[in-house]
Amino acid sequence: MTELEFKLLLNNLAGRCHSELGRQETKNLMPLSDLGAMRASQKLIASFQDALIQGIDYDFSELCDISFLFDEGSTGIFDYEELKLICRNSSLATTVSESVAAFDELPLAQKIVKRVIPLPQFRLAFQRIFDPEG
Repeated sequence: MTELEFKLLLNNLAGRCHSELGRQETKNLMPLSDLGAMRASQKLIASFQDALIQGIDYDFSELCDISFLFDEGSTGIFDYEELKLICRNSSLATTVSESVAAFDELPLAQKIVKRVIPLPQFRLAFQRIFDPEG
């Protein structure tokens, strides 16, 4: 496969991603030349497919990298869209983290899911701020 064909493949793949994070990560993809890495990747994908078969399904489409909001150069003041982004990410991270036990029989998927950092304090703060009676 030529470099041009591979870039077209990546663009096609990015267009099929449901989340912004997926589209960002697609840019970092490259062909694997190591057979061991290929097999490890296949096992990880199979583990998440098994999770779907077992009914373990989360909508990760809203999940994205929000680290840029907390960089040293940032002011710490967020507009509404940035606040919504933080809220969605913290809510999803907390929900997923609370159900890590559902992945007990899928250790490869569980290892990835455990890397999601729960932020329950953010979710509670957003609920208090945006609650109609808040």
